[in-house]
Amino acid sequence: MSLLTDEISAELNSEKMPDLDAVLTSGKLGDTFTVDELLNADLPEQKWLVNELIPVGLVSLAGRPKVGKSWMALQLAVAVATGGRFLDKQVEQGAVLYIALEDGKKRLKNRLEAIKVEKNSGMPLIFKSTYRLLNAGGLDDLYLEAERGWYKLIVIDTFGRAVGQIEVRDYSENVSILAPLQNLAQRTDTTILLVDHHSKISRSDPIYDLIGSIGKAGTYDTIAGLYREQGKQGAKFAVIGRDQDDVELSVEFDHATYCWQSLGDIGTAFDREVLDAIIELTKIGEMATPKSIAEHLGAYKGQVGRSLANLLNNNKVKKLPKQGVLQPYDVV
Repeated sequence: MSLLTDEISAELNSEKMPDLDAVLTSGKLGDTFTVDELLNADLPEQKWLVNELIPVGLVSLAGRPKVGKSWMALQLAVAVATGGRFLDKQVEQGAVLYIALEDGKKRLKNRLEAIKVEKNSGMPLIFKSTYRLLNAGGLDDLYLEAERGWYKLIVIDTFGRAVGQIEVRDYSENVSILAPLQNLAQRTDTTILLVDHHSKISRSDPIYDLIGSIGKAGTYDTIAGLYREQGKQGAKFAVIGRDQDDVELSVEFDHATYCWQSLGDIGTAFDREVLDAIIELTKIGEMATPKSIAEHLGAYKGQVGRSLANLLNNNKVKKLPKQGVLQPYDVV
């Protein structure tokens, strides 16, 4: 065990408790301020756990059952605890608290071994397999732990287990739990990541797909959705945040490392697929038209059309002479 891990364990087991009145104190501007005071205030820039992807604050990571959410959450936790990389982005090292309410010790051990975590590494990653419900004392416990300032990342897997029910539809109940968590994350410069589920009807939109009331989604700083079609290796990782640009990454679960790998921006990744399809169709003597490319990829013709337009603008493909009403393409 590392010195840091020992210190965390000792601190967590101590009886020293912070002043909760001080915990709830407002920021430098206070609760009331003028326009001039706000515009002249020296406010901090957005802080990131994973640069331009996962910020400091309250974050949701959701997806359908068995899509690989917990693998991704564990991958992120290990990346932070070791100062490694997550989806091809460097992560600054820090301590992690992982509240694993769905996975037992044996499964956690197997997964850590699968992603090649070495024994006796001393990494500052602390697991808790039991926790009081957030709406029954657990929120107070989390406040006390986070306020010690040890943790850079706190993972709760899953939000449903943490509140004792899979789906909370009541708006006020959601806000009464999530709003204090958001406040806690922002005040302690911590990322609190809640692993959650998507509803049965998918719109490929992380906000609308998040199970529960729409007000639940409104409390998060950032919402991430993991989407994978049944039987397919690739997936989409979509991120929508208050103070960040929307991101859609093409990702793939690597069964050699048991980690999610980024294939780049989803538009760029699909452009590569279209280029490969044009080459393959040409090799077998077929015309690479928008329709034949779409059929070859199992994609929508409109999506292929947008990709071809992008590739044309970037001089990656060229139009060949029309064959009747058919417009074939070739790579440059």
